[in-house]
Amino acid sequence: MTLLWGDDLSSVGRMLGEGTAAAGDPPTADELAGADVVYRPGAEDDPDDVLRRCADAGVGQLVVLSSARVYGASPGNDMQLDESTEPASSFDDPDLAALAEADRVLARAAATARKRSASGITLLRPVHVLGDPAASTLARALDQGRIRTAFGFDPIMQVIHRDDVGSAVAAAFRHRLHGVFNVGGPGALPLSVLAREAGADRVGGIGGALADLAGRVGLGGAAHFPQTELQYPINVSDAAFRTAARWEPICSLPETVAWSEGVRR
Repeated sequence: MTLLWGDDLSSVGRMLGEGTAAAGDPPTADELAGADVVYRPGAEDDPDDVLRRCADAGVGQLVVLSSARVYGASPGNDMQLDESTEPASSFDDPDLAALAEADRVLARAAATARKRSASGITLLRPVHVLGDPAASTLARALDQGRIRTAFGFDPIMQVIHRDDVGSAVAAAFRHRLHGVFNVGGPGALPLSVLAREAGADRVGGIGGALADLAGRVGLGGAAHFPQTELQYPINVSDAAFRTAARWEPICSLPETVAWSEGVRR
């Protein structure tokens, strides 16, 4: 039995197939007992409590879905960040700050479990997820058809379809992986090309700032996307995961990008 613990894990469940069930919030000890678990951290979750519950219930494998965004946007970032890079310590977005803190706690637990040959803990950090408006901040922006841009910047954006996130989780279970892994998608595109191919308008300058403000307060502007990530994109190397899990994306880059245009038709 594989238990889904957290929000928006339906696509993961679909890719895992039979024997998958949604957990309560939080799941009971009976639900967790002996199960494999996919966990997406919530802003109000206590990661130490999650680990305690899993240990007490004898969970077989815990796969945690974090995000590559925990690395933070910085002019000092490498062109491709690997798993040795620590999550950033400061974020303007409180939800992202909470995710980064949970990521740090769970990554330490994954490293400890690996050294002790204990029950497996796999922490996955996928790039920007597309395939559903709720999948990521970038997906929401493309779904609305308007995305804010920063003058003079056209960042390279790595994207992955949410079905490929599900297939990555399945591969982590199949190979009983331990540790922290980046998960990239089929490729990357400049934001200008991504917006054009997805049929979204780019809004920059003062108009972009006003659209961003409208999006923040729910008045139908451009979905809020952090200015720093428009200037200093977060791109990763996922060579370690592809090798360990023998994994490749199912969806091509055109298929991944074309999703949002199809939703708005």
